Amino acid sequence: MSESVLTTPDPLDPQPVPFVDLEPTAKASSVKTKDDKADSGPFPIWTAADFAAYEPHPDRDILGRAILRAGNLTLLMGQPGLGKSTASFALAIANVRGDDSFAGIPLNPKPRRWLFVGNENGKDRWKEHFEDAARTLTPAQQTALQAQIHVAALFEDENPDLTLPDQAKRLEATVRAAQADVVILDPWTEIVPNEIDSMMVRASIASLRGAIRRANPDAAILVVCHARAGREMVADSIGNFGAGTAQRGNRLLYSSARASLLLVPYADDGSDLVLALNKCNDGPSMGPRRISFDREAFCYRVNDDFDLEQWAEGLRAKAKPKRKVSAETIEGLVREGHNTPKSLVAKLADRAGERSVKQAIMVAVDMNLIVRTGRGTYAIP
Repeated sequence: MSESVLTTPDPLDPQPVPFVDLEPTAKASSVKTKDDKADSGPFPIWTAADFAAYEPHPDRDILGRAILRAGNLTLLMGQPGLGKSTASFALAIANVRGDDSFAGIPLNPKPRRWLFVGNENGKDRWKEHFEDAARTLTPAQQTALQAQIHVAALFEDENPDLTLPDQAKRLEATVRAAQADVVILDPWTEIVPNEIDSMMVRASIASLRGAIRRANPDAAILVVCHARAGREMVADSIGNFGAGTAQRGNRLLYSSARASLLLVPYADDGSDLVLALNKCNDGPSMGPRRISFDREAFCYRVNDDFDLEQWAEGLRAKAKPKRKVSAETIEGLVREGHNTPKSLVAKLADRAGERSVKQAIMVAVDMNLIVRTGRGTYAIP
C-alpha cells in the first residue's frame, strides 16, 4: 500500500486536480459529432501494420485486466440492499489510498478522478461514507481525496432527473467539469425510462456512451444495476452458461458491457458476499471469491474458506422447484381475456418468472394455439 501524492500535472501523464467548473477543453471540443461534415467520409481503416504499431497505454486498466478499463463500459450487478454503492465507493477509496488490490483483484495505483452520478443516496449517507473512509487515510491521502472523488449533488434542492437521453447534455457537462477518469452511474433504473423496453434501453445506452465520450473519450464507465433474486439464479449466474441471465430487465445492457461484476449474498444471514466476474470480453476469467466489508478499514477482505461447488450445490438444494408453464396454460388464459404479455406475466407471477412465461407464449404461438395480433396482443385463432 502506498500513499497517493498529487503532483504538478504532466501533459503526458495527467494527475487528478481539484474539482472546478471548467469550460470544454480543447481535446473535448475537438471530438466530432454526427453533425460534423467530416463524418460523411469513410470510417478510418487500419491494416496489419497499424495494429503492429499500436501500443496500448500501460495504465489503461484500472481494476484487473480489462475488468474496469479506460474507455470501456463495466457493470456492477447485485440484488437490492447488498452494498453495490458501498462497493463502488470503496473501490474509489482504494485508489485514493494507492492500494494495489481491491477484494483480491489487482488494482492500478495510479491516481484517477472518480465521479459518482446518482440520486438514491442523500447528503447524510454520503457524509457518512466520506467520514468513514477518511479515518483510514493519511493526511496526504485525505488531501488527495479532495481532488480525486467527486459526487454529483442531486439532492432535494436539485433536479434529480437522470433519465437518458433527456439529461445527456447535463451528464456530458458534469463529466467534463469534473474531468472524470471514471464515471459511476448508480442506479441504472434511474437512467433508463423503462428497463424492459428494448428501444428505450438501446437509446439510453447510446446516449450514455455518447455523452461521456464527448466529455472524455478515455473515461471508464461503471454502471450499477440490479440483479435478479433467487437462490437458483444466484448459483447458475456464477457459471458461464447462466451469466447473461443475472441482470434484471432487458439484457441489452449486459450485452453492451465489456465486463460485468456480480455481487451475491453468501448466505441467508451474515454480511459475507460472493464476488464473481461473470463477463470479461477483453481479459481472462476470474474465479469467484467470498468477501466481507471491513468498515473500520473501509476495504473488502477475502475469505479463503470458500468452496465454490459446495456453496452452489447448497443454494440449488434450498431453491424452490421450478414450475413450468405449458403452452396449453397460455391458451386457456388468453381465452379468459388475459391477452397481453403483461397480463399473462402478472397472472402467472406466483408460478413462474417473466422469462418462463414469455417462452411459453412463444411456444403457444408456434403451436398455433394462439396468434399474435397487430397491437401486441394475442387471440385464439
